Amino acid sequence: MHAGLKPLYRSLRFARLKRRSFAAFPLAVLGVVVAGLCLFPSCNDIINYPVPVIGTLTPSTIQAQYGQFTLTVTGKQLTPASTVLWNGSFLITYFQSVTELDAVVPARDVEAPGAASITIETPQPGGGISKSLIFTISPPPTPVPQISGLSPSGVLAGSGAFQLVITGSNFVNASVVTVNGDNRNTTFVNANRLETQIQTADVATAGMVQIAVTNPPGGTSGPGGGASTPVALVVSNPVPTLSTLSPTAVVAGTSTTTPVTITGASFVPDSVIQFDGAPTTTIFGGGTQISMSLVAGDLAQAAVHRVQVVNPGPGGGPSNVLIFPVNPTLTHGLPELLDYGFDGSQANQGLCGTNCAVGPPTLTTAGPSVTSDGKTIAFASTSTNLLKDQANAGSD
Repeated sequence: MHAGLKPLYRSLRFARLKRRSFAAFPLAVLGVVVAGLCLFPSCNDIINYPVPVIGTLTPSTIQAQYGQFTLTVTGKQLTPASTVLWNGSFLITYFQSVTELDAVVPARDVEAPGAASITIETPQPGGGISKSLIFTISPPPTPVPQISGLSPSGVLAGSGAFQLVITGSNFVNASVVTVNGDNRNTTFVNANRLETQIQTADVATAGMVQIAVTNPPGGTSGPGGGASTPVALVVSNPVPTLSTLSPTAVVAGTSTTTPVTITGASFVPDSVIQFDGAPTTTIFGGGTQISMSLVAGDLAQAAVHRVQVVNPGPGGGPSNVLIFPVNPTLTHGLPELLDYGFDGSQANQGLCGTNCAVGPPTLTTAGPSVTSDGKTIAFASTSTNLLKDQANAGSD
């Protein structure tokens, strides 16, 4: 061996025997040494890489969906040829020193919560794979949900159970729909749609049913989550309709209290019967029947009274009108000419037009006139709502 290389050769052999890092020597010098050694047929020693030792990970955990980041791995006996492995797959690795490597972790590797096994591999000659450390991928923070719409957005009171669709954003598998603050079984469709069942009791009466969505906390320390701003499901009263009255009429002078039963549809507990426009004490008998009581004062004189039912809001409104006659007798009540149409509504042009002229009667000003036997009253009217399905718009 060349006399000038003997001291350095002995140093290299000592380094290999002690498992010291090959990377601890300047690469340029090693190149010269190896080249020098290879000049001599008697040189057959091989310089081996040491087995890497893994120490710590920085960071050691990260939240899912964080994106690409740099993982710093510390240890011992690391070389420029050493590589960091993520679950057995090589990462792009940058050698910093014999005790530190930096590796680029792509976003796809931390997309979902879980754990990854981190090791260091140094190639041959020598080398090997270190023990593993566990890198934790924690769930991401849960966002606060937002509601943008309900389907249906409103229903009629008493309509029964139905499926409600909630649309919005930031919904997760664990999202829970609340109805007036009560948790309900929730079907997760996607991040923008949830479904739940509205119960019959929820919509039994008119009002506002508050719908909200709650997301649980997420992440390792439970950040995020919370409840959305509530959105009102409007439960409206229907418009009632009247079919019959029982009794259909009474005679004037009836001195006892007379109950009157109304049959129809879409009655609600808050429905009110109006008698000639005035509210009366109403007894709710169900969606198709309500009743009131008339006292002697209501029945003292002959008249034709108007009966109507009003449902309160939201929704609701007045029903059609039914006529309740109080018929005269020989001793009670006189006949009256009533300016009402067939359905009890006010005649829209009066008995003889807008203005009854003085002088000979015409087709728009005649009447009223009674026959000599008192059985018939004749009058002319331009009202268009006195007769059902009136064909002409002229005077009748």
